[in-house]
Amino acid sequence: MSRLLQSIATLCPESGRDEYRVLRRSNGVEIFLEPTRVTKTFFPHKYLEASMQDEVYRVLEAQGVSSDRLVSMNSDSWRMVFTPRGRATKPKNLEELFAAIGNVLWALQKLHSRSWMHRDIRWSNVMRQYDGSNSWFLIDFMDAKLSPADASSGEHLSRKSHAPEIFDASCKHTTAVDIWSVGYLIETSDVQWFDAGKRSAFKNELMHPDPTKRPTAMDAIRRLMELKKEYLQDEDSEYSEEEEKDLEDEDSAEEEDMQEENMPSEKCGAGEGDIPPSNKKQRIE
Repeated sequence: MSRLLQSIATLCPESGRDEYRVLRRSNGVEIFLEPTRVTKTFFPHKYLEASMQDEVYRVLEAQGVSSDRLVSMNSDSWRMVFTPRGRATKPKNLEELFAAIGNVLWALQKLHSRSWMHRDIRWSNVMRQYDGSNSWFLIDFMDAKLSPADASSGEHLSRKSHAPEIFDASCKHTTAVDIWSVGYLIETSDVQWFDAGKRSAFKNELMHPDPTKRPTAMDAIRRLMELKKEYLQDEDSEYSEEEEKDLEDEDSAEEEDMQEENMPSEKCGAGEGDIPPSNKKQRIE
């Protein structure tokens, strides 16, 4: 019987083999993957910390950010349920990488406009839609903070995969850390992005050592779309008019909604949407 079951298993399509999976993280979090949702079970003290992030998930939903959604919490079982479930994979070519980076930047533009930063953007936290489309979204906002934030709040993060100022105790870090991480996504992708020209320069600007010299999410989107347009023209492909319209709409909304930045001197660098502590309450309500 066991041999028969093994034979049957080998005939199952790859797409169906990982529909139900259990993952266990080093921090003790157990993750149960189902076809349409993800359930995370925490240790009691970790659940308390995680449950405090429900505020950022409310902001994400209100802003229409392309991300996972917190759909339920249970303090008795220490579980949190998220949807949708995405596919953990990296882009396989430049077209997919342009789409992934673009989706992440659009999400950050909306997140940063409410003075929130993700702070842990890596490929393990960027999912591809399970429907097979070239659409990507952010997950795992457990390390999200209001900008600016103290270095001590990021001590558990990896220095290799996060902006250096997160660990600088002499100043606060801002939404610019997420921009650095977008550059890190490009740097750690399996796609040949570097061209000794504009694409390489763009990645370097995203990861500039000085946070104040990194572009905002909106500026990065403009640059990315220019690079994508040039790439598609080189490939004899058509540029998406819908993407161009989205950018124009965002420009109009940005002019109406974005306030002038007020940047305290103790911050490591300027970030899109950063606000002084006295104004935070009225901005996030």
